[in-house]
Amino acid sequence: MTPHWVWLTFITITGANVGSFLNVVVYRLPAGISLVTPPSRCPHCEHQLSMWRMENVPIFGWLWLAGKCRKCKAPISIQYPLVELLTAILFGGSYILFYMVDGWRPPMGNLGFEFTDTYPLFIVYLVMIACLIAATLIDAKLYIIPLSITWVIALVGIVVLPAAATFDMPAMGTVGASIRYEPFVPMVGPTGAMVAWCGAAGLLIAVVLLRLGILPDSFEGEVDDDELDENGDLPPLKHPRLVALKECMFVGFPMLGMLVGHYIVSRDMITQPEITASGWYYVLAGCTMGYLVGGGAIWACRILGTLAFGKEAMGLGDVHLLGAIGVVLGWHEVVFLSIFIAPILAILVTAALAIAASLKNGVARVIPYGPYLAAAALIVLFFGIERVDLFGIYTTLMGNPDSGISPLFVP
Repeated sequence: MTPHWVWLTFITITGANVGSFLNVVVYRLPAGISLVTPPSRCPHCEHQLSMWRMENVPIFGWLWLAGKCRKCKAPISIQYPLVELLTAILFGGSYILFYMVDGWRPPMGNLGFEFTDTYPLFIVYLVMIACLIAATLIDAKLYIIPLSITWVIALVGIVVLPAAATFDMPAMGTVGASIRYEPFVPMVGPTGAMVAWCGAAGLLIAVVLLRLGILPDSFEGEVDDDELDENGDLPPLKHPRLVALKECMFVGFPMLGMLVGHYIVSRDMITQPEITASGWYYVLAGCTMGYLVGGGAIWACRILGTLAFGKEAMGLGDVHLLGAIGVVLGWHEVVFLSIFIAPILAILVTAALAIAASLKNGVARVIPYGPYLAAAALIVLFFGIERVDLFGIYTTLMGNPDSGISPLFVP
């Protein structure tokens, strides 16, 4: 058995290196520059950084250079070591909570599993953490969330988690044996599975109709390329309520599909696989349901907020982000973090910024919603609903998601 300190050291160092790559992503991805070439270099004099000279070593390289380029002496932003340090702390802290703290939420601590027993699940968590860091930094700075980041989370989750249920975690081979994993691996019952498949079919139909021009592009006629401002940003929407109404036409297809799926199962129109026979099937359905519910929850807020206030409530990047989070965490968790945690964080941070600005006689900077969703996702991941739902409101309304498969999705 490999000692914990060996895995902890390895994962923490890996986190620092991943943080170094995230700095590249944050700088290059919005600018459309390749993430692979050219190699890391000083943005001022283009001096290529060398690992052998300690210039490209995470965290310590910045300290070794005293925050300045070795060649041109231009200052190097402190963001670089801070991002590397944050990623290392979150990676190492995840291992501590999941494997080294007895009685904590993750099954690894409760059931005595080692890293080698559940590494696929843990790797999916780390991928999500890294992508959330990148999305937060880009959104906070540029007010955009690159969809490629959200697609990485969704793709890794929807491929690795069902595969892990079949190949890497034999105990998850059947749903009956997998209920103990349910708070950590998205799962639904037969009803939820059919709802997810029909909702996904509705979403696919909507995408095809949009591509064919049958469904209207909600942004058509709103902005032109020559309307970009001096910073290259798009101006506010001309007719935000019209945009919201057009998006209702797109969203209606997956919503209708989910209703049809529930109707099919409730009438016993299709025989589903036995719930005790195919763990991967219900994990895959759980990931799909998480994507639909996560994206739908934020999309509903976007549409309703835009109709109510007459301006764009939040971006579509937030929709994709919470949908991707739902693939990894599940529909219970994304509903909880989107309704309870993220709004509370937004209110607290906005109030703090307003107070700080008033003390300095300045104007408070508005932070986009993506960072709040990312922070809420990490809170739910690390602590679980049962620890965060202090007043039991969510548990009363939705049932305890950590007690097994949700009763809402079991006939």
